[in-house]
Amino acid sequence: MAAPQANRSARALRLAKRGVEAACMGDVEALRKLALKEPGFANLRHSLSPDRPGSTGHGFADITPLEGALLMGAEPCVEFLLPLTALAQKGAQNHTPLMAACSALEDEKAERIIPLLLANNDPNDTDRQGRTALAFAVSRANQSATRILAEDPRTRADIPNRDEKDALGLAAAACYPDIIALLIPRASAQSVAMAFCEAWGVVSEFGATKGFAGSARVSSVDSLNLLADHAERALVDRAFSELGPKGPELMPKWAAKLEAEALAGVIQDVEAAATRDATMENAPAPSTKALEPDGAAAAVLRAKRL
Repeated sequence: MAAPQANRSARALRLAKRGVEAACMGDVEALRKLALKEPGFANLRHSLSPDRPGSTGHGFADITPLEGALLMGAEPCVEFLLPLTALAQKGAQNHTPLMAACSALEDEKAERIIPLLLANNDPNDTDRQGRTALAFAVSRANQSATRILAEDPRTRADIPNRDEKDALGLAAAACYPDIIALLIPRASAQSVAMAFCEAWGVVSEFGATKGFAGSARVSSVDSLNLLADHAERALVDRAFSELGPKGPELMPKWAAKLEAEALAGVIQDVEAAATRDATMENAPAPSTKALEPDGAAAAVLRAKRL
């Protein structure tokens, strides 16, 4: 019995290797030939070394052919393998095809393929590092995948990874304002507060340095101001005050808001004073009768005047 079992294992290893290699190379014809011999090859896993012959420097651990095709952006292979693959299966690192897709597919490719994977995957599954598909999308600044996931009512944006950062926190730390805007509606108040602290840390650390310029400055300041619109007021006030003289420059929206509030306060005070003055002018003159002396007191006053 041992020999047949060993033969089957060796055959499975060869099929897995050929399937993953063909998918990563974009060789859909090789995949078709494998499918004719053994349709189950699509669910076998294999690891590829980054220094293998013909490699572009990418190494992958324990992936299916579909995951390899997704990671390498081989769309014809992806479309061929989708109906052959058990889409909900996980590898040794708890990676799912959805995670691979969110790492690699953008724009129209993401629009076509990610919804198919979402139908067969829980978007809140995590790998061994605590990362969800949304975390993979955010880490790659994949706006298309982030939007598709955020639109799925099942998707949670507040699941922390091993470093205690959720998807919004990752976007804030990397200063991705467009992705932050997509995630804020799905985030809790606590998540927004933590993300604001991440963005504030970036701005306060690099805000005064000469190297903090160009697109990096714009994206970080935009991220900070966007989160400030939704974070707790006390938290933002403290951050603004601690930025000191750089505050109005690095948090222009918050500076403008505080200035507008201060101006509104001045206007309110002026209007209140004007209302008070007008009320006093229109009021009847106070009666002095009660102040007029009479009787013995009046006689004393008359005597003094004389």
